[in-house]
Amino acid sequence: MELQISNIDLKWVGEIDESIPDIWTGNQIIKKVIVCRFDYYKDMYNQIWANKICTNVKFQEKGYGTLMIQKALKEYGIIYFSNAPQLNFKILSNDNQNDFRYTTDNFEDSNLGKFTNRLISKNIIDASWVKNPFV
Repeated sequence: MELQISNIDLKWVGEIDESIPDIWTGNQIIKKVIVCRFDYYKDMYNQIWANKICTNVKFQEKGYGTLMIQKALKEYGIIYFSNAPQLNFKILSNDNQNDFRYTTDNFEDSNLGKFTNRLISKNIIDASWVKNPFV
């Protein structure tokens, strides 16, 4: 199954065509399934930040999220990943409606922390791109 990636309105969406049986006829039909999504945020310096990243549970650990990030990196060059806890954002962010760059209190144990560490270990992103946006 080939991942089809589109960039629309501050979002990257990865979809595949999945063959499923029609409930009435039993014939196989093709349905688009969202596999992964990457929302980004542009800060006041026009830097691109990962805002939300998610992969459908059914498709996790298959490299789809990584493929989507790689495609976004080709377009933007650098994507920053925040390791700031949520409390920082409640206090310091001027854009609480759209800014979701925070993580849990312990970045290393969060899904985002584990994902970014895999990206670093595969030399897809640089470790210096993981930082607190308020420091």
